Amino acid sequence: MICKGFSTMFYVLAIVLASCTVVESVAATSVNVTLECYQTEDSGGPDEARLDITIDGGNTYSERKSMNNHGTPWSLAFSFNNNIRLQLWDEDAGTWIDPHDELGTFVLDTSQVTKTLQFTDFRGHGSHYRVFWSAP
Repeated sequence: MICKGFSTMFYVLAIVLASCTVVESVAATSVNVTLECYQTEDSGGPDEARLDITIDGGNTYSERKSMNNHGTPWSLAFSFNNNIRLQLWDEDAGTWIDPHDELGTFVLDTSQVTKTLQFTDFRGHGSHYRVFWSAP
């Protein structure tokens, strides 16, 4: 009787284990990003910069900062598993007569994140911004 109960329990355990889904753990990639402005899009003063951030194709959230020529760099840090999409805008009135201006878009994937400092340029609408990134 003990053997029969043991084999039944073993059978139930085998069914439970077979129905479990194995989830592979993926370590997130951390990256430090710095945005520098060399030339604003607005000729009369600072850009009202908005950085739209989409991590791993999920929801997009925004960060905002007033940026001027050769002003204080904007530093951010992120963690992601596959890629991160950065889209920079100069916010204007947002109307058809004065719409927001897209200054640049860049998609960074995990293979591009190393300890070596790298960069790309955004030059939309006569502006010049440089995005630097590296692993922490």
